[in-house]
Amino acid sequence: MERKWLQIRVLPIGEDTTPWLQDEQWIRSLRVVLDRLDEDKRRWVLALLSLQVGRGGISRLSEISHMDNDTFTKARRELAEDLKSCPRQRIRRAGAGRKPLTQTDPSLEDDLQQLFRNDIAGDPMSEKKWVRSSLRNLSKQLKEHGHRASTPVVSRLLTEMGFSMKANTKRKIRSNSPGRNEQFNYIALQRQIFTDAGLPIISVDAKKKELIGNFSNPGKTWCRQAEEVNQNDYPSAAICRATPYGIYDVTKNIQNELCNLSGLIVSVCQYPPGCSKWNPIEHRLFSQISINWAGKPLRTLDLMLGYIRGTTTQTGLTVKAYLQDGVYEKGQGVTKDEMEKLNITTHTTLPDWNYTISPQSN
Repeated sequence: MERKWLQIRVLPIGEDTTPWLQDEQWIRSLRVVLDRLDEDKRRWVLALLSLQVGRGGISRLSEISHMDNDTFTKARRELAEDLKSCPRQRIRRAGAGRKPLTQTDPSLEDDLQQLFRNDIAGDPMSEKKWVRSSLRNLSKQLKEHGHRASTPVVSRLLTEMGFSMKANTKRKIRSNSPGRNEQFNYIALQRQIFTDAGLPIISVDAKKKELIGNFSNPGKTWCRQAEEVNQNDYPSAAICRATPYGIYDVTKNIQNELCNLSGLIVSVCQYPPGCSKWNPIEHRLFSQISINWAGKPLRTLDLMLGYIRGTTTQTGLTVKAYLQDGVYEKGQGVTKDEMEKLNITTHTTLPDWNYTISPQSN
């Protein structure tokens, strides 16, 4: 293997070194070396060279390396002191450099989370999350709260929280429903009211239907050999079709019968059509379940229940799962008489989406 060496000529003080520093091959080799050094070593090498050059040499080295005269002076002083004031292992001294804003402004991260807490959405099939507010708007709102947070700072904090930029995907949903933003604000208000009052809050939804049988399940898992599954996912070949129905945070049901039995008064706030991904259960529970069984065929109901019950997170998530076995006829609905028996009081704000169920008087 051919080796190339950088030759350094030691010249008497005062000798004109302009021809030496005009050698293009030497300059190119010097720049190759400098590009591979950290800022301290780069400074010291150039200072050492500057001690060996004559008239015009420092100016030429400065032109080649883009290092200013003050830095040359500092580096020469450090060399004269045998680098006693410079650490051996660190590029900067311990504690040197600008401190992160999260240290100088401890409430910055908490306030940022508070700003978009109600704007978080997520993919129930993965850990992906995104926010509706832009970096510029978040930065502006933080400044209004007394924080010095530029858009790059907000971007870095969001990345540390697990967020990232998302490109468009082919997941077209229906156009915005009238009152969509008003409903988001109303849900946030209700959550705050119930939280301040110490009342339970639950998030309810149904996950996508799963075919039970020897079918492929999206994702990858650690194994010595990939499991063989059916080439086609025909529903007719499935043992059955399961619909995971979840209640997040508190295991209580909102059915009218429960209200009658326990005396509970339940307020219901529905997310607008096409906005279910903002429902906390989607990205706090369903996404974790999908990750736990990723790449593993759901061959039996017991196996599916096992994956659900085995879903945990480092933040302490635990899941209980039960099989509600039965045959349900298609086309079943709630009759007009059954609806009239319910003790429902609609809210003033968007009454089609917000209402309260109370126990019946009898």
